[in-house]
Parts: sequence; C-alpha cells; structure tokens
Amino acid sequence: IYIDFYQNKNDMKYFELARQYGEKLIAIEPSSANYIHMGIIYRNGYELEKALECYKKASECDPDNMWPYNNAGYVLKIMKRYEDAIGEYKKAIERMEPGQSKTPFNNLAD
Repeated sequence: IYIDFYQNKNDMKYFELARQYGEKLIAIEPSSANYIHMGIIYRNGYELEKALECYKKASECDPDNMWPYNNAGYVLKIMKRYEDAIGEYKKAIERMEPGQSKTPFNNLAD
C-alpha cells in the first residue's frame, strides 16, 4: 500500500514506510520472493543499485527462479546498461519453466 501511496502522491515519506516494512520482512524471512519484493520497492523509489543488490540476493536464495534475473534486467535497462540487461534477460529465459510467463522475451523485444 505504501509504495502505491508514494507513486500516487510522490511523497517520500511513503517510500520510506514501504522500505521499512520491506526490510522488516526480509529480517524475518530472507527468501527469494521477499528480496524480489524489496527490489521492486527500491526500483519504484529509483534506488536502482539497491534494487540490483536485492535481485542478486534473491538469485542466491533461488538460482533457478527466473524473476530476479528478469527484474535485474529491467533495472539495468532503466540505467541504460543495455548489454548487462540483455545478459540478465537471457539468464531469465534459461530458467523459464513450461507455462511460465514469457515476460523476459517481451523485455528483450522492447
């Protein structure tokens, strides 16, 4: 909810609240899903290096999960680090399972 408030009201106090709750969640349960979620919070707050750190930790927790790589690719694209983004999207594609979202393909095509 707080990240939505931040995006709608452009008020940093809401980003800070979202960040605090996200970090508490990671302290309780440092899982791939929670690091991914924290990475999204940082990305939405334009703290892109911190977002990348979260996606790296997420991939360390679950190396077969495509989402940390896909999301890192997206952040690298925002940072105009296109070659690095392509590499992350390709890692995501390598980890895709049958029936899983085709988002990494879409991101490479964009």
